[in-house]
Amino acid sequence: MIYLFIFLQSNLLEFPVYLPCLRKLRPDLKTRTAAAFITGMNALTHPVVFFVLMNRSGTYLGNVLIAEGFAVVSETLFLWKGLRVRPRTAFLVSFAANLLSWQVAPMTTYLLFRP
Repeated sequence: MIYLFIFLQSNLLEFPVYLPCLRKLRPDLKTRTAAAFITGMNALTHPVVFFVLMNRSGTYLGNVLIAEGFAVVSETLFLWKGLRVRPRTAFLVSFAANLLSWQVAPMTTYLLFRP
């Protein structure tokens, strides 16, 4: 149940970056379709980040860098190939969305679930 909260939190934190960008880059894309695409990207990348890459035997910082790098590259590819967003633009949008999520999600989780 906690993972569901963490997934939804991450997804919702990325919406304020992805949604306006996708509306501008792809005006033909309906909001519902964009929201489904964003959630789908996160549904594919977040479990790998959370369950695999963050649980490696390396240092926390090393794991975060690898995990977030994976998320940014994967989501860049989804935007580029799936929505035909230019590669550089897809990378910048993905980087911004994941940076926000990476910075804010741990603080939010701590504040809500601290003992």
